[in-house]
Amino acid sequence: MLLNFRLVATGLAALAACAQALDMTNFTANEVDCGTPSLSVEQWTHSEEVLAQEKNTTKRQVAQPHRIPAYITVLAKNNTVNGGNIQESQIQQLLDEFNKFYSYGFELDTSVDKIHRYTRPDLFDPNSGMFTGTFNDIQRQYHRGEGDYASLNIIFLFRLRDWYKNDITTERGPNGETWTSWRRRSGGISGRGSIPVAGIWEASNAKELEISDGILVSSATIPNMAYPEHQGSLSTFSHEVGHWLGLEHTDHSRRKGSWGRTACDRVNDGIDDTPTHMIDANVARIMPGCPPQGQINTCQHLDSRPDLIYNLMTPKTYGCKMDGLTDGQKQRTLDVYEKFRMPYKGQLQQKGRWVQPQGQQSQEEGSQVEEPQEEEKPQEKKPQDQQPQDQQRLQLNQKKEQNEKNCLNEVDQEYKQREKWLTKSMPEKFNQLQAERDEMWEWLEQYRQQPQYSQWADEEWKRREEGFSGRKKEYEQKERGYWQDLKQDTQKGQKRCREEEQK
Repeated sequence: MLLNFRLVATGLAALAACAQALDMTNFTANEVDCGTPSLSVEQWTHSEEVLAQEKNTTKRQVAQPHRIPAYITVLAKNNTVNGGNIQESQIQQLLDEFNKFYSYGFELDTSVDKIHRYTRPDLFDPNSGMFTGTFNDIQRQYHRGEGDYASLNIIFLFRLRDWYKNDITTERGPNGETWTSWRRRSGGISGRGSIPVAGIWEASNAKELEISDGILVSSATIPNMAYPEHQGSLSTFSHEVGHWLGLEHTDHSRRKGSWGRTACDRVNDGIDDTPTHMIDANVARIMPGCPPQGQINTCQHLDSRPDLIYNLMTPKTYGCKMDGLTDGQKQRTLDVYEKFRMPYKGQLQQKGRWVQPQGQQSQEEGSQVEEPQEEEKPQEKKPQDQQPQDQQRLQLNQKKEQNEKNCLNEVDQEYKQREKWLTKSMPEKFNQLQAERDEMWEWLEQYRQQPQYSQWADEEWKRREEGFSGRKKEYEQKERGYWQDLKQDTQKGQKRCREEEQK
C-alpha cells in the first residue's frame, strides 16, 4: 500500500507517501505505511517461472481493455460523509485517477452491482477511529461477485490503520501581537491490496484464498476527508490496484535482512525497465522539493539509470505529479491478469471444484446506509405455533455458536500466520545485521594492518559499531512491539467474536 507522508509548514503543505518522519520547527513530516504484504520467496519464484515461459513469445497488443467487474462496499463509522459514508462523486474521483493510469489495458466495470453501504461503528476504535478488525476477515465478510479471482472487491473503510491530527495553536508576543501556527501529523496504514499468485487453483484452499482477495482503502485518502484542506492521496487507490494486478514496490528487496529497504537489490521488483533504487533518509530530505526526474540515483554502483521517483508503484511520493507506470510494468499487469487471474474459474471447473456463489458469499453485518431497514416486529404466536418457534430459536442459537466458532478459528489462523512470520523474519534480520557487521570488520581489518590507515580504520569501526548497535536496539524494540500488537489484536478479535455471538 502506498504510504502517505505529510509535510507541513506555516502556510505550506505537501502530501507525501511512504516516508520517514522528520521534525523541524513549524515543519513536520509524518508517516503512513504500506499495508500490502509482499509475496514469499517461494511464491515469487514460482510466479516468475510461470511468466518466464511466455517471455520468448510475441506480446500481443490489447485490442480491447480487460473489463474488470468491480464490487464496491463502503463501511462507515456513521451515516455522514465525514464518518466515512463517502459520496459517489468522491469515489468517482478515484476511478478517474485509475483510468488515467490503466486505460492502456483495463477498465473497472462498476455497473455489475450498486455500491453497498453499511454503518459499522463497532469496526472502528471510538478514540482513534482506526479499524480494529482483521484485514482478511473483513474481506471475506463483504466479498461479492462471481468468485472468479478476476473480479475486484473494493472496500472503503472510514479509516484503515491510519490516523490524522491537525493541531492549530495561537501564541501572543511580548508586545501583544499574535500569530497562528499549525502542524499536521499522520501515520499508520491507509491501504492494502492482494498480490496474486500463479496457479492458485492448485491449492486445496483456493476458495478461501479467493474470498480474501481484493483491496482495502481508507476514506481519508480522498481530499478533505481527514480534515478540511487535507490534500489526501488519490493515487493510493490506483497504487493498491497495481498490487492487485501483480506489481511490487519498485524498491522492493528480497535480500535477506534488507527489510526496511536499507540496501540496494539489483532485482527489486523484477521488472527490467524500473531501475534499481532504494528509498533512504537522503531521498526523504530531497524529495519534498519535487526535484526534476534524473537527479537521484541511489544505487548507481548497480544501475546507472536514475531512480523513477515519480512512478506509481514507488512507495514514497511527496505531493509531486505521478508519472504512472513503465512499459514493463504495464506488460506485467496484463500478463498477471491473463495468466494468474482469468484462468481461475475455468481451472476449477475442469477439476470439478467450481461452486457457483449464491448471492452474497458471506453474511454482511451492520445497517445499510442507503436503505436502512428495521427488524419486523414478531407477530403474536398462537399456542399451536409454539413448537416451530422453539425450533427456530434452537436453530438460531446453533447458528450463533457456529459463527462464533468460525470467527475464533479465523482469529487463530491469523495469529498463527503472523506468529510464523515473526519467528522467521526477525531472526533473519538479526542474522543479516550480524553478517554486515562481520563483513565490515573484515574489510576494515585490512586497513588496520597498514600504519597509515590504522587510526582511520579504528575511528571508522567505532562509528560503524555505533550504527550497528543502534540498529540492533531498533530491531529489538520493533520486535517487542510486533509481539505486543499481535497479542492485543488477537485478544480484540476473540472479544469481538464473543460479543457478536451475544447479539
